[in-house]
Amino acid sequence: MKKFLLFSIIGLISFSCSTKKEKSIPKLKQAVSIHFDESLKPFYHGVASGDPLPDRVIIWTRVTPEDSVGSIPIRWEVAEDEKFFSIYKTDTTTALASRDYTVKVDVDALKPDHIYYYRFSFLKTAPIGTKDSLKFAIASCANWELGYFNPYDKIADRPVLDAVLHLGDYIYEYGTARYGDTTIGRTNIPAYEILSLQDYRTRYSLYRLDKGLRRVHQQHPFIAIWDDHEIANNSTMSGAQNHQPEEGDYQKRKAVARQTYYEWMPIRENKELYRSFSFGNLADIIMLDERLAGRAPEITDINNPELKNEQRSLLGAEQLQWFEYLLKNSKATWKVIGNQVIFSDVFTKDIYPKMERNLDSWDGF
Repeated sequence: MKKFLLFSIIGLISFSCSTKKEKSIPKLKQAVSIHFDESLKPFYHGVASGDPLPDRVIIWTRVTPEDSVGSIPIRWEVAEDEKFFSIYKTDTTTALASRDYTVKVDVDALKPDHIYYYRFSFLKTAPIGTKDSLKFAIASCANWELGYFNPYDKIADRPVLDAVLHLGDYIYEYGTARYGDTTIGRTNIPAYEILSLQDYRTRYSLYRLDKGLRRVHQQHPFIAIWDDHEIANNSTMSGAQNHQPEEGDYQKRKAVARQTYYEWMPIRENKELYRSFSFGNLADIIMLDERLAGRAPEITDINNPELKNEQRSLLGAEQLQWFEYLLKNSKATWKVIGNQVIFSDVFTKDIYPKMERNLDSWDGF
């Protein structure tokens, strides 16, 4: 299967540059190249799918060219059989240097509640109508330096899932040994806290070279939302606990973090990240953005009277109105909320007298 995968992936890409090496074209330096599996060249980061709707789904890949070319033409294929004897849909697209050579295609005109294969990994559209069961995996908070991503590998082993719901902290922004355990030999690249567009791109590239994360994206569609570490710890609309004045403009950092997330994740790129998915009459999945859409500045003092200000918002007025409308009008049996921070009030003083309340969660609003 691995040999078949390699042959087919390479057969789907053609480079627009000359077959002869041009001395004027610089070699493209990849800081994470020590983690490359050469058998996957040039698709070292594998494939991914996500944001499934009844008639469409996002498919994603990233091409890693050897030279700094501006664009690379790519062909994608979707089939109903894993041998690709009958191609359901196919077309060409382009991997651009301006998008870090990441590619996303919103494949439409698909059948509901149906399994498709794209580039040797199946994807699944969402169902409509009657549905008596759903299977989801839930994931969050994956830190490269805290260990291998074995749970992703285990999720990938599941034969069929409707989706993997990733609730944020897909990456962590810290520098080496800042928040982790480097004794296992996994160290962050770059070694410092990420701030620039290239820094964030490199960190995503590193994470997506983990075998478990690559496999789970290959096997199952993702429905993902960011939390704070995709930007910086305890991030809000206007600042973050882990962003200091000497690190530059927070809004610029937030913008490049958002750009990189959209480049590397198999999601649709809309004005706002909060969105919903219907799985027939059984469940509506409501993914909230509790960081960048409307969160008020952080308060860390439990005695601060501003905590009781009813104008303080975690979601923002527009998202809250959208959220309430969906809850009131959903006809599904279950309403599942993709929520980054603990939704209920958490008070542990009687059990842990010295533990402070977590005001970064809903407790702080």
